[in-house]
Amino acid sequence: MGKALRIVQTVSSSITFAYGLGIFGWFLSKHNINSAVWALLLGLSSGAVLHLNVLLIRKTILNWYGKKSFRIFKAIGVLLSIAAIAAAVTYYYLAISKKQKFDLLTFYTSGTLSLMTLKGSLGLFFISRNQIRIIEEDSTINGIDTINTNFS
Repeated sequence: MGKALRIVQTVSSSITFAYGLGIFGWFLSKHNINSAVWALLLGLSSGAVLHLNVLLIRKTILNWYGKKSFRIFKAIGVLLSIAAIAAAVTYYYLAISKKQKFDLLTFYTSGTLSLMTLKGSLGLFFISRNQIRIIEEDSTINGIDTINTNFS
């Protein structure tokens, strides 16, 4: 990914990070726990993507994280994506079945926030997948087989 695109993604993640954490507090004050939870997950996942993008721009990401960490980030991204899609379907079903009007305090908002969380969760998945590939290519080029190391 080009540096300009990485910077755009970083700016987008920072806006989404601030937005998610900001509306988390607002939804808590309105006692809308469903939307508050998804706003928090939106902010945290975007914050993680922001952190990884800053490290990528500074070219220090491999100093901070290794292959195991990226596998964990990738798994979190997959699990959060599945949860977000399942929650969105559930929230939209509940909103339609209860004949709710479009309002900030209905299930429509919770469903929309859960879908917005996909941005961060997929960002975690793709950045981690790319870094795992880079680590594996680098270890293959240098003649180090990190998968089948024999210590005997």
